[in-house]
Amino acid sequence: SDATIIVKTHQKGNNIIVEIDDNGPGIPEEFLSSIFELPAHNKSGYGLFLCKSIIERHKGEINLSSKSEGTFIRFTLPVI
Repeated sequence: SDATIIVKTHQKGNNIIVEIDDNGPGIPEEFLSSIFELPAHNKSGYGLFLCKSIIERHKGEINLSSKSEGTFIRFTLPVI
């Protein structure tokens, strides 16, 4: 299967907005509520935790939505 990832950026007011949209298999619903948390017992799964930590440290925000097919991530960072 061919995967497609679309990345868009734009500025809105004093924020840079980055949107990442893919048509992959999606993330199971039971994982969505803890997707940005530090993994407790495994050595993988640190990526989104680190992304959120870095973005929030720079006064930005990140959110994610996913369905049975595709995931959408959006984050904002203030313009300095």
